Amino acid sequence: MEKGIKKVSGRMVYIFLIILLISGYSNAQDEVRLIIRGDDMGMTQGSLIAFEKAFNEGVLTCASIQVPAPWFEGAAELCRKNPGWCTGVHLTLVGEWRGYPWRPVLPWDKVSSLVDEDGYFYRYPKELHAHKPKLEEIEAELRAQIELAKKKGISVQYLDVHYGSTNGYPGANEIVEKIKSYLKNSRRLPSRPARML
Repeated sequence: MEKGIKKVSGRMVYIFLIILLISGYSNAQDEVRLIIRGDDMGMTQGSLIAFEKAFNEGVLTCASIQVPAPWFEGAAELCRKNPGWCTGVHLTLVGEWRGYPWRPVLPWDKVSSLVDEDGYFYRYPKELHAHKPKLEEIEAELRAQIELAKKKGISVQYLDVHYGSTNGYPGANEIVEKIKSYLKNSRRLPSRPARML
């Protein structure tokens, strides 16, 4: 019986030490923050209402804005009215919705390898990649999206890519990384996020 008690006490001490180490470790760490990001801001008129409500009354902490999307101007207006929101540019090279095509920010003739014969983005990344887009046109269009967002008063705090459209295309992700380094603090949280949980 004494042997069993020592065994149990030894296990208890071991478990206690593990709990103590874990709690000490977690206290030494920085505060944990939950980021809840909304995608595709500006895609529809209805989404603008949802974004505003989710930022101001819900749990949304940041939003990615699609500059080529049809309701971009409305998204920009909301961002100007709410400068404390954490906003980023959702770099867009495809428009996947059937019957709801999107055009690039730049004139079609400047980015002809990114668009179909009617001047619209291809629907899917594989379709875009099959048409062998020129890297210099990808870079020009993505930079133009960021510059237009800034021109419209959006505080661009980060970048991400819509639909993974640069993944798998040689050189495209390198362009995104190059642009991120150009945009100061593009991969960091803003110093004053809209709302952290």
